[in-house]
Amino acid sequence: MYNEPEFIRLIFLLADTQLWVDKLSRDALMPLPVKDKSKLQRKTYYLSIGALAHIIEKHYNAVSRHPQSGKFTIPVADIVNHIKLAADIQPQAIPGALIFIAC
Repeated sequence: MYNEPEFIRLIFLLADTQLWVDKLSRDALMPLPVKDKSKLQRKTYYLSIGALAHIIEKHYNAVSRHPQSGKFTIPVADIVNHIKLAADIQPQAIPGALIFIAC
């Protein structure tokens, strides 16, 4: 059954928790030796900790999960820097690929 006061408290709790998690995420990226770290947290482009964890888990050579996936052999800081730089590049279709979607 819907209880408005409980719902409002839940929304405030979730909002506070999200702010806390966002701050933890920003703070986690600060030690990376990458120039212009603020670009990682833009409103038009945002690299979430969840997305970065996925990239590292599935595509970083030092993590042995998903052995069938392509792996990066460069340091994590370089991976993050390349992702940051790619935000300013216009995407291009790869001939023969069917998964390109223009944003």
